[in-house]
Amino acid sequence: MSIPFFERFAEVLTRDIDKFQAIDKWDAGNLEGLFGSLEVWLVYGAILMFALMLVVGWTRTINWLSRRLFVPTVIIWLAGVVVYVVGFYHKDLNFISVVPRAIISSFKMFVVSNDLARVAKDLHTDATYMAIFAVTHFCAAFLSFVFILKIIGFKLRSHIKIVIHKWFHSGHKQVHLFWGINEASQLLAKSINSHSPHDTIIFVDIDEEKENQANKFSFSQVSNTMTITNSDIAFFDGIGALVDHCYNGPSSIKEEGVDVFNYLNLRSIGSIVKSASKLNFYLFSADEAQNIAGALALQKDSKLCAIKDSKGQTPTIYIHARRNSSNEVFDHYSQYETEESNRMKVKIIDSSYISVAALKDDDCALPINSVDYDTNTGIVHSDFNSLIIGFGHTGQEYFKFLYEFGAFIGPDKKKSPFKCYVIDEEMDKISGLIRTQMPEIEVDELTLIKASVNSKLFWDQMATIMAELNYVVISLNEDTLGLSVAVNLFKYALRYRSKDKKRLKIMLRCYHRNNENRMSEVVDNLNNSAPDATVELRLFGKQSDIYTYQTILSDEVLMRAKEFHRVYSGATDAEAQWRKDFVDGAIERCMEKRKISRYHAIYEVNRCVSQNVANALHLRTKLLLMGLGSQTSIESLKRYMDYADTRKDKTPNYGCDATAAELLRNVAMVEHERWNAAHRLMGYVYAPVKSFERREHDCLRAWDELTLGYQSYDCEVVETTIKLAYQNALSETNGE
Repeated sequence: MSIPFFERFAEVLTRDIDKFQAIDKWDAGNLEGLFGSLEVWLVYGAILMFALMLVVGWTRTINWLSRRLFVPTVIIWLAGVVVYVVGFYHKDLNFISVVPRAIISSFKMFVVSNDLARVAKDLHTDATYMAIFAVTHFCAAFLSFVFILKIIGFKLRSHIKIVIHKWFHSGHKQVHLFWGINEASQLLAKSINSHSPHDTIIFVDIDEEKENQANKFSFSQVSNTMTITNSDIAFFDGIGALVDHCYNGPSSIKEEGVDVFNYLNLRSIGSIVKSASKLNFYLFSADEAQNIAGALALQKDSKLCAIKDSKGQTPTIYIHARRNSSNEVFDHYSQYETEESNRMKVKIIDSSYISVAALKDDDCALPINSVDYDTNTGIVHSDFNSLIIGFGHTGQEYFKFLYEFGAFIGPDKKKSPFKCYVIDEEMDKISGLIRTQMPEIEVDELTLIKASVNSKLFWDQMATIMAELNYVVISLNEDTLGLSVAVNLFKYALRYRSKDKKRLKIMLRCYHRNNENRMSEVVDNLNNSAPDATVELRLFGKQSDIYTYQTILSDEVLMRAKEFHRVYSGATDAEAQWRKDFVDGAIERCMEKRKISRYHAIYEVNRCVSQNVANALHLRTKLLLMGLGSQTSIESLKRYMDYADTRKDKTPNYGCDATAAELLRNVAMVEHERWNAAHRLMGYVYAPVKSFERREHDCLRAWDELTLGYQSYDCEVVETTIKLAYQNALSETNGE
């Protein structure tokens, strides 16, 4: 472009500014004089449209440059040094007096400044030099613009998307709002988007600043997206999520009756949320106390609690927290709020609990596949001996799984031997509470050992127990250390276990998503290195398996529990029967019947619910014990249903052939041992009279000490299991 063009353009702009300054008052007559000609407006419009395209569109070129700013910046800076060296040089100056000034002037280019006045006068009219000068400065200014756009561009685009969504797309949609950006939230959001692509997903980036910062304007309010990485931006764009920012989040709200979204300056997000047909909140930060505080603040917002879905339900708040005794109280009370309270329900998402619960549906992980059993009698002929390394939250949840699902009967019709060794280097800080919480679990069943995995004591213990083990769990809360222990144990077991032993399972918890591929590769290579060996290494608890729509939101396990309860009760409508027995007025009926407080009534109802869930998940163990595995024909299941129909009412006595009758009774005994184990884990002890406050139960004893009526309850559970298996097989055959 020629210099006259730039001079004319500058003259036009200057003329308009002069006219603007000269106007004394506003009237329709001088608008043309103020704004200039149509040609100038076209130029203004083109510049504005280009800027909007850059901000909203975030073109591939800009996006590519934003990730590679360093090299172009260095190149343009060096070009600027050369341009200014040439411009500053004349015969009276030497190299030292020119180059430092050129370097400084080159830096000025990136703050949209120049030292043209210092350039030799004769170069001002040199078309070639001025063209190079202009292009270099333009490139420097453009790179600065890209850098600024990188900082604030995503926020501007996000704000525009939120406003557009608020006015044109927010009506009657299901909304998922995530407080905070973290790996767990992103995994679940991605799964939700895959399952329900039309749902609205919102992320609120929480900046942990001082509380009074929320009401002050600062540059950090503009540039807060610096904390959002390029990969985060790509992720949000990929799932079409809306993104906004606030300080401290709902956990910072101390006042009562506050409108959360107004308080946090999230009014547009608040408008979208309040027009939702169904609403879910997620607080998945690593800070458990902050998650709970945030949930309590949301519960106190009357406007949010007034949002009802098609079933009349208030929004649900999902929080990442441990399912310990205190949090379970919080969770249980939330599930049984009265109609008058009109508070949102809170559901605890415990990654340790979920990682273990998923294994109850995995045949390969079930304890039944680590013992020898007779499918003709349902009797187990070998001991179940396990080892847990690391007794943190995952280790404790895994013990509960093994203890309940590893409860069988032996040839003497008593509970078959169960033993679990637990090793933790901080066992002295854990053991007291463990023994207090589960007083009925015998010391011989649960052996607690204080040792480090790198100590001589640990490996001496391995030398003593390795031959008898058939199940090992490694849950050290640290992937690198856990993988190292797993590899060493795998090699140790290959060396010191005899080949006639039943396969040893080594279950390794994977805690961090970044380690999943590496750990999977090591596990696969080890298993392939000894395919005929009696040792198998498996991963469990991967983040990508935990934070999914199926696991968190689908309530599939609860649906199965409801179906189990329907068949057990002989009802026709699973949902109606469930609400009748465990929802509508259930707490009040329990309080009246048992003469107990609301707290203990809630716990009792939840105990009954948990047993339906356990029976739904224990279905596979019972079927395997009876030889009714995945390949069982519908005819075989129908035959056992006919056997079950021969049982005399309220007794465990069957009128079918002796072999089938013994098998059904034995599996009913296994169910009673499972029930006993579940209640010991809940802290129950035996007493002649029930006491829900003291956690005492008169059925917590051997099968042959029960009345025939109580024995018949266990038989009904087995019969329900067979009926459900038959229904499922029939549905699969019919393609339903």
